[in-house]
Amino acid sequence: MEDLDIKIILSLIAVIVSFVGLIITKEQKTSEFRQKWIDEIRADIASLMGTLSHFSTKWLILKNKEDLESRRKFLDDNISLINEIHVLLYRIELRLNPESDKDLIEVLNNIDLMVKSPSKMNQDSEFESLTEELSSQSHKMLKTEWERVKNGEPFFAIIKYLFGIIVAVAFLKYLTSL
Repeated sequence: MEDLDIKIILSLIAVIVSFVGLIITKEQKTSEFRQKWIDEIRADIASLMGTLSHFSTKWLILKNKEDLESRRKFLDDNISLINEIHVLLYRIELRLNPESDKDLIEVLNNIDLMVKSPSKMNQDSEFESLTEELSSQSHKMLKTEWERVKNGEPFFAIIKYLFGIIVAVAFLKYLTSL
């Protein structure tokens, strides 16, 4: 009977080790995907900020010209730049969580409104304010996501601590049986 008990215990240990290995592999892959997501959204935010800066500089040059023809030419010359801004805005927004990233999404929506509205573009402080807010909200979101990658996925953390407790209890039980 003792041989059967040892085989059962070894089988249970093998199952537990396999299960923990499976969880670790899955959680590691999830963290890799999350890190890739962070890198891609960081690149898109940097591209958006650079493109907005380029657009704003061109707008400032035009700002003092009041004639309609100059403004029409500006739009014709920069339609691809405006489209690039919108693609970046939408690409970033689609990667965000509508609940936890609502402040950043609001900034993106305000940038969209600013680019579509010449009167808002004419307000010097509007562009600076929105780009500073974009930078601030992006840093917040990226820091939160980096902390999640660094700490591991929540399920992984729970399993890690639970496994540690199980090993400690098993070790103490073994010591007390001696």
